[in-house]
Amino acid sequence: IEDLLSAMLGIGGRYIRASSMNDSLFALDPELSKGADKSVSFLATRILPIAGHYVRVSTFIETRSQYQYGLTVHALCAAMRSLVAEHTILVAQLEHQFRQGQLSLQKLFFYVQPATRTLGKCVTLTMF
Repeated sequence: IEDLLSAMLGIGGRYIRASSMNDSLFALDPELSKGADKSVSFLATRILPIAGHYVRVSTFIETRSQYQYGLTVHALCAAMRSLVAEHTILVAQLEHQFRQGQLSLQKLFFYVQPATRTLGKCVTLTMF
């Protein structure tokens, strides 16, 4: 869970590494996750796309937030920046629950569903 929370902020970990092989930009390390339970691996791979969405949206904001790209793109970046800030708050809250021993993998999957859809839509906007 700790690696998933780090990945949700664009940071790889012990079991989750940056990967250019799939769309999520992050993947479970195959060598370290061989002995993992299949249900854990399944849920982890279902959560990983949000990590890729976060990285793509953050990169878009960093590269396109200047006025030279136009006021519309600048406004889009400002709106996306507020969504990224909300995502960061969500991850901080989830990490707090994890530290308290109140966060399971199933709860994490449930809590990140709205953020996954929202950041996924932002990624779609960045592909123009």
